Amino acid sequence: MIPPVVAGSKIDYLDGLRCISVLVVVAGHLNTYYFKNKTADRLIGGGGLGVIFFFVISGFLITTLFLKEEVATGTINIRKFYIRRALRILPVAYLFILCMLLLNFVFHLQIPVSYFLTSAFFVSSMARLNSPDVHGNSSLVAHYWSLSVEEQYYLFFPWLFRYGRKYLLGLLLSGIFIITLCRSLTDHTYFFYHYESILTGAVAALVVFKRRLKYYSAKRTSLWLMLILAAIFFINYQGWKFSVVIISILFALLLLLLISSVNAPVVAGFLKSKITIRIGVLSYSIYIWQQLFATNSGIKQALPVLQNIPVAMVILATVSWVSYQFYEKKFLRLKSRFS
Repeated sequence: MIPPVVAGSKIDYLDGLRCISVLVVVAGHLNTYYFKNKTADRLIGGGGLGVIFFFVISGFLITTLFLKEEVATGTINIRKFYIRRALRILPVAYLFILCMLLLNFVFHLQIPVSYFLTSAFFVSSMARLNSPDVHGNSSLVAHYWSLSVEEQYYLFFPWLFRYGRKYLLGLLLSGIFIITLCRSLTDHTYFFYHYESILTGAVAALVVFKRRLKYYSAKRTSLWLMLILAAIFFINYQGWKFSVVIISILFALLLLLLISSVNAPVVAGFLKSKITIRIGVLSYSIYIWQQLFATNSGIKQALPVLQNIPVAMVILATVSWVSYQFYEKKFLRLKSRFS
């Protein structure tokens, strides 16, 4: 039986949380390249905190969809899963790369071809993470490291789910422990970079299906949410050694608390507002295109209007909306045929 909190076609609050995630990313990039406020940098980590949120949401959602499909059909269709993911992720990802290739040629940005290749094949998390070049014009495609992590995860997780289902919880917890241990010993763990966040989201989905959720009143929900958020920002500010996994766990708890609780007026009012949901729906498009508008590259030297941050943000919102409405939606309609 599918738990009621995830039974619908849309899971409450996920779009709201996506909105928060992408806003943190954009704010982090603006601070890194323009404002350079040290306190803000420690609080949101150059936008890295938002990426952790995205990874937890992704792990939770993908695993939830697999669990729902398993309940309905007894198994999962891996071929259809790959088609759905390709239709959601690849069209705008490759459109952005094509645009950057064109801009690279027109404005002589001198972004190496290798950067486009590693981005196009989703291996940039392994090939050049933390390379000093990502602070120049090559920063325009630097955000593809996170897409690389997602795509690499998709390569093995469906098979792990199908053939390791009986031991899935133990395998996921073991993976979180091993990756965290490896990252504590060396910085050269690019292939597993932030996998612990995605795996934590997957564990959260299993918790939901094991009926382990407790239900809280609106008042208690608001209190716990404030405590969890305060803990997340405090830990990120302190920069603890195991901060990524701790923040991932805390954000997963926040997600579970939201979907299992009675609506807290202030929280529901924000996370379920029309503008918040709209930004959440556009979050992937915004994440792809924001690198062009939120970082300081040679593009902005050639087009000074983009150096005006409010103007750049309005253009970012417009480009993301147009991209989603007139391009990505065509593939999303096709994607629905494989659901």
